[in-house]
Amino acid sequence: MIKKIICVLSLTVLVTGGAFAQIKSSYGFGGFFSQSFGGGHEITVPKIDAAGADITRMEFSLNGYGIFGFYDINYLEASIGFTFGTLARNYIINKANESRDFADYNLTGGIIGAYLKYPFTLKNKKLTLYPIAGAEYQWIFSLRPKETSTTSPDLTFGHVDDPELRREIKANDLSCFWVKFGLGLDYPTSEKMFIRGVFLYGIRFASKLEKELRSQEALFLGGNGKAVIGHGFQIRVSIGWK
Repeated sequence: MIKKIICVLSLTVLVTGGAFAQIKSSYGFGGFFSQSFGGGHEITVPKIDAAGADITRMEFSLNGYGIFGFYDINYLEASIGFTFGTLARNYIINKANESRDFADYNLTGGIIGAYLKYPFTLKNKKLTLYPIAGAEYQWIFSLRPKETSTTSPDLTFGHVDDPELRREIKANDLSCFWVKFGLGLDYPTSEKMFIRGVFLYGIRFASKLEKELRSQEALFLGGNGKAVIGHGFQIRVSIGWK
């Protein structure tokens, strides 16, 4: 009986050790640049003015740069970092060809992401290429008006003609969820060290602020509102170790 237990334990150790031996992990840190487009909300109303405008839209653009660290195991990668950038808002009346820029804001936030990837080595056995896809959550914890803005740099939102519909913008109101996919490339500089470049394209879902603005504008104008999905790209460059 004891011999059987010893044999089972020995086999378990061998199998477990073999499984862990197949695990390939790496870690590193780097920086990124990001640019987003669209987003915001859109309101459709029967008629706004004599020009026949029937769609108003508030666009939100989140742009900036940041730093991050990553850790990956085989086909999984996790990252966490900080982002520094600008929020730009633009109000557009479709058929009237009228637009109005609002104050820009500087923002600071954090990013946490999880991704799946499928790495494979190219014929030269040096470069590792991989498609990658995953999700990120971007939370904003600092928001302040840009000092160079030519428009009113307040931190409130809501319809300008109704003070009761306005409230203070909180940084976390701009936090949002992303789904991203792209392509990565690892270039080894030594047996244990490599340089990694990643290009990601993503779809951004509406933030709390965008959802509230949609509801307020629709109520004030008497139309139907919807949040508009944003999109954008991110370029990452990092250094890593195996």
